Amino acid sequence: MFARLVAICGLCIGAIWSFEAVARPAPPAWWLVSGYILLLIILAAIAVWASRARLQVLRALMAFSTVFGFSLQLLTYPAAPVPVSSYFWEISWLLTGIYLSFIALLFKTNRPYLTINLIAAVTATFPSLSFWATYGSWPFQFWVITLAQFTNVGYPTLLLELRARMMQYGARQDRWRRRVAESAALREKLREERRLGTLLHDNILGVMSQIIWSGGEITDDLRTSVRGALTLLHDAERPGENEISVQEIRTIIETALRETDPDINCSISATQGSLPEYVVATLMAALVEALRNSAKHAPGSHRSVRAELSGSSVRIVASDDGPGFTVGSVNPDRLGVSRSISGRMRDLPGGSAEINSAPGAGTVVILEWDRQ
Repeated sequence: MFARLVAICGLCIGAIWSFEAVARPAPPAWWLVSGYILLLIILAAIAVWASRARLQVLRALMAFSTVFGFSLQLLTYPAAPVPVSSYFWEISWLLTGIYLSFIALLFKTNRPYLTINLIAAVTATFPSLSFWATYGSWPFQFWVITLAQFTNVGYPTLLLELRARMMQYGARQDRWRRRVAESAALREKLREERRLGTLLHDNILGVMSQIIWSGGEITDDLRTSVRGALTLLHDAERPGENEISVQEIRTIIETALRETDPDINCSISATQGSLPEYVVATLMAALVEALRNSAKHAPGSHRSVRAELSGSSVRIVASDDGPGFTVGSVNPDRLGVSRSISGRMRDLPGGSAEINSAPGAGTVVILEWDRQ
């Protein structure tokens, strides 16, 4: 997004440059004009395909346009058959802020502001160096131009500051998503404790009361009640083996999605039946991870979740229309996709996960489970 914004700004400056190149009677050499035309084509490509291109390709385009642009600036005066109009070269030097902004996006250093300031200080001398190399002199006005060029450092500095704020915002979003997941888990635990409390009250205490009021007489009805109560208590003591009704699972999914992202388009069809608690927990964890990855790597995209629930099977499809990625290029050690989604569903008996994506085609995650 930042690269696209910078490229659009560069195209606006390039539009002014193009008008001056055509309107002025003494344009520079054709090869310099051709160079700037190529540069504008590269900026247009970044502006159009920034969100869909692979990161390596985007970085290569930014790096090439930066080196190529600075080279064209150094050749401004040698390319002029006669003293070129000041309007022409003044506009071309405005692109310095664009190149410095690209450098700010490319560099990953502990002290990015110092690095950008040093690069800006060096590139601020380019107009004077170009004039001196061509005419063998360095007029006083170029000292002023050098100082003016150094003010271009303001653009990448603001960009770095904005990017830092956005990274902090993203980190806060991740923390809130984790809290939502933890809150959902706590609610499930509380719901289970309440269910167990109801079980104890309605069954175990009822049987104990029956024993007290029986006067010590052991009847077949009492034995049946005790066996039933012990069975219920035994099942309740086995964590993860309790079952949750499909309708309740539907409510759980809708609540989790609403708290994760209120704008998610949710469609859930449910029949009668129930599912094991550990199956629901695994599916919800994989679904939340898929949505978290989508929010992280495809911010601003439209997300949707479709679920088909029954007592014997589950199918959940989470999709977005983001930039997508090449599934085969994902490192197997990446926890987000390989472990937290595919691995988690693979370890679930009867579970499976399928991830379909391609650059520019969005991403679809399919989670399925069949009762075996």
